[in-house]
Amino acid sequence: MLYNDAALLFVLALSGGLVLLALRMGNREHRSPPPIMGVSLHAAMALSALLLLVLGDTHP
Repeated sequence: MLYNDAALLFVLALSGGLVLLALRMGNREHRSPPPIMGVSLHAAMALSALLLLVLGDTHP
């Protein structure tokens, strides 16, 4: 069960990262910083997924 949740969170983090990359590669100036809320959400999902993987591995 924890592995499925971790996989879902990793897919969501991946899609969020791709959206951030698409925003960065768009027609806007390349030096503009990415949205902090998007970066924070992306990082939180990835760290949560990693934590779920560790918990799933150590849980009997």
